[in-house]
Amino acid sequence: MMFLLQAAAFLLLSQVHHFGLLSLLAFLILLCHGGGFGTMPAFATDYFGAGQIGSIYGLMLTAWGCAAVFGPSLVAGIRQARGHYQGAMRWLRWRRAYSPPRLATKGGNHKRRVTALL
Repeated sequence: MMFLLQAAAFLLLSQVHHFGLLSLLAFLILLCHGGGFGTMPAFATDYFGAGQIGSIYGLMLTAWGCAAVFGPSLVAGIRQARGHYQGAMRWLRWRRAYSPPRLATKGGNHKRRVTALL
C-alpha cells in the first residue's frame, strides 16, 4: 500500500501548482520514505534470514545512499532534456510501483545473488 501511495504522490507532484498541495505531497512522500526505512530491517530478515542481516542491510543502505546522491542528478537531467519535471516524475512513479511486485515474484533468484555478493 505504501508503495502505491508513493507512486500516486509522485504522479500528482508534477501536476501541482499550489504550494500547500506541493507541501502535502512532499510530506506524504517523505512519510512513505521513512516508513520504508523503518521496516526495511524486518523485511530483510524475513526475506533473507538472520544469518547475514548485517551485510545485507549494509548493501541496502549503500544502494539507498547511491540513489540519494545520483537520483537528483538523474531528475535534473530528465528535466533539462524535456524542459519540465513531468517525465522524471512519471519515470519515478512507474519505477516505484514496479519494484515491489518484481521483487516478490523473483524471490529465490534475488536471494542467491545477494548471498553470492557476501
